[in-house]
Amino acid sequence: MLDLIRKTGEKKACPQEKLLKLELACEELLVNIISYAYQGEGSPGTIILFCHEGTDSFEVIIKDHGSSFNPLTASINIQKNLPLEERKLGGLGIFLARNSVDEFSYLRENNSNIVSLKVYK
Repeated sequence: MLDLIRKTGEKKACPQEKLLKLELACEELLVNIISYAYQGEGSPGTIILFCHEGTDSFEVIIKDHGSSFNPLTASINIQKNLPLEERKLGGLGIFLARNSVDEFSYLRENNSNIVSLKVYK
């Protein structure tokens, strides 16, 4: 999936620095979906990716049908003041995803989580 995002971004002339940040955000979200979205569902889940080029932007939309999870309202406690070995696990990936892109939005629609990540060229 990340290879698709990278190749599409390169074809759409997305600057390398922006593309790397977008890839980081997507990777963090995809790992969370794979790890948590379909727990207890009893069947494999589906993840749908859309890549879209705007006039001055490149956008990736990630859609899944797993458990409802809004990364914009998720509680994040990354304990920046503590040494790494003393910090609790969790939350850093969502923090990185939200702060690595220019625009980050979430929508729950028709039992689907839809996250949009956009960077400007």
